Amino acid sequence: MKFSQRIGKKEIRQVLQTNGIDQVLENRLWNNILKDFIEQIDDYARSFEESDRGKILKYIWENFFELRIDEISSYDDGTVFIQA
Repeated sequence: MKFSQRIGKKEIRQVLQTNGIDQVLENRLWNNILKDFIEQIDDYARSFEESDRGKILKYIWENFFELRIDEISSYDDGTVFIQA
């Protein structure tokens, strides 16, 4: 528990989240996935090929976020735009 929570200046978050997760936990999990896994994948690709990172990001976009694949930021050749 943080000091600000102990003295009552900041509300204590729900400790055990069983029915869902709050935005803070969701953001922390996603940031760790990005740092520890996705950013470790090689972004190199031969011309006219998708990099491994691009393929994984497309998969996450389509199957996890359930968004339209044609709405992902991409170059003219269809490869995923990855901002470093």
